[in-house]
Amino acid sequence: MDTLVAAGQFLLNLLILPVNGLLEIMYQAVGHWAALISLACGLVMLVFDRILQRIEIAAPSRQNQKPPMNMVSRRHQLLSIITLLAWLPIGVTFPTPVPQLGAVMWLLTVLALLLVPTEQFKTLWRAKTAILAYCGVLVAFRVIAAWTLSADPREWAAIIGTVGEAQRIIASGRSIILSIVSYAAWFVVPAGYAMYLFQKMTAHPMVNPLARAGEIAWLIRQRPD
Repeated sequence: MDTLVAAGQFLLNLLILPVNGLLEIMYQAVGHWAALISLACGLVMLVFDRILQRIEIAAPSRQNQKPPMNMVSRRHQLLSIITLLAWLPIGVTFPTPVPQLGAVMWLLTVLALLLVPTEQFKTLWRAKTAILAYCGVLVAFRVIAAWTLSADPREWAAIIGTVGEAQRIIASGRSIILSIVSYAAWFVVPAGYAMYLFQKMTAHPMVNPLARAGEIAWLIRQRPD
C-alpha cells in the first residue's frame, strides 16, 4: 500500500510541476505584456526593413541589359535592432505608465505601416528615432533624479543661509524639475508621436491592413527574389 501511495504521489508531482511551470510562464507573460508587445512589433518592423531594402536595391533593366546590382545596406535593420535593444532595458524597467505608453508607440507604428504603405520609409525611420528619443528622455529622467537627490543642503546653506531653508528650496526645485521631466515622459513624447502618426494616416489614402498583413506573411513564407 505504501508503495502505491508513493507511486501515486510521484505521478501527481510529475503532473503538478509542469502545470505550475506553465502557470508561472503565463503569469510572467501577463506581467510583462508591454515588453512582449514591443518585442513583437520590433520583429515586425524588421520585416518592413527587409521590404524597403529590396525596394532600394531594385533597379529596372534597360535595353534588354541586366539591371545593375546595387550594394545592400543594412542600416534599416541595424537601427531597428539598436532601437529595440535600447527600449527593452530602458523603457520596460520604468514603472507604469511608461512601458505601456512605449508599447502603444510600437503598436501605432506597425498600424501606420500597414495602413499607409506609401509612407513606410519615412514612418519607419522616424518611428525608430522617436522611440530612441523617448529612451533618451527616460535616461535623462534617471540622471536628473540622481543629481537632484545628491544635492547636499549643508553645502547650499553657505549660499542660501540656513540648512532648513536650503532643504526647502532643494526639495521644491527637485519637485519642479522632476514634474517637468515626468510630463515629457508621460505625455509630451508619446502624445506628440501619436499625433504625428495620426496626421500621416489621415493625410494619405489608407489600405486594408489585413490585406497588407497577408502580403507580408506571404513574403515571409515564400521569400521571393
